[in-house]
Amino acid sequence: MIAVAHIGGHQAIVQVGDVLEVDRLAFAPGDTVTFEVMLLSEPDGKGFTAGQPVVAGAGVVAEVQEHTRGDKIRVYKMQKRKRYRKTLGHRSEYTVVVVKEIKTSGATPDFSSFGEAPAKPAKKPAVATVTPAAVASEKPVVQSTPKAASKGDDLTRIEGVGPKIADLLTAAGYETYASVSAATVADLQAVLDEAGPRYSVHSPATWPEQAALAAAGDFSALTALQEQLKGGKEAA
Repeated sequence: MIAVAHIGGHQAIVQVGDVLEVDRLAFAPGDTVTFEVMLLSEPDGKGFTAGQPVVAGAGVVAEVQEHTRGDKIRVYKMQKRKRYRKTLGHRSEYTVVVVKEIKTSGATPDFSSFGEAPAKPAKKPAVATVTPAAVASEKPVVQSTPKAASKGDDLTRIEGVGPKIADLLTAAGYETYASVSAATVADLQAVLDEAGPRYSVHSPATWPEQAALAAAGDFSALTALQEQLKGGKEAA
């Protein structure tokens, strides 16, 4: 029979006669110590007893042989440019035990009936209680209507018109290519002057001509015209 023993926070698969090196135990050589068993199994592994978390009444009986220490581990600490150097050593302490017996709560257990967890009762579905006050406090669902799509044109296709200037023109009523093409240069300049010196430095001299081509859908001609411009202005 083999067992999974719980030894000092670790688990180990053991059987009678095994020699184990475990963490230091507070027992003298020759003393007997019993470890908890988390699982019992037949040698072929076909039948087993699983604990929850330990098997009640079962235990691994071992005899303490000696106390020993592991190999020394060198620990070197250094901090660059701090003149800090420190060397430490560590040796873990162990206890050597020999497994003498594996107790199975007296009689040999019936492995065919072990390892099955008790079935959990099915949860009852939660029933929501609706009171008249709760019904009265419910707000009616208001269906949002989709916003109408903007009817304006993309004025930023006019060279010299950026997003902010396009917003200024739209606010002034010039929302389409046709409205910009129908406006005079003086009207467009007035919109820029009203917005402040940051915008008044721009020249709308070619904007009506570009807007007229865009309104007619002749974007190839618009592109050809813009290749001759520099920042929306006629190249000198």
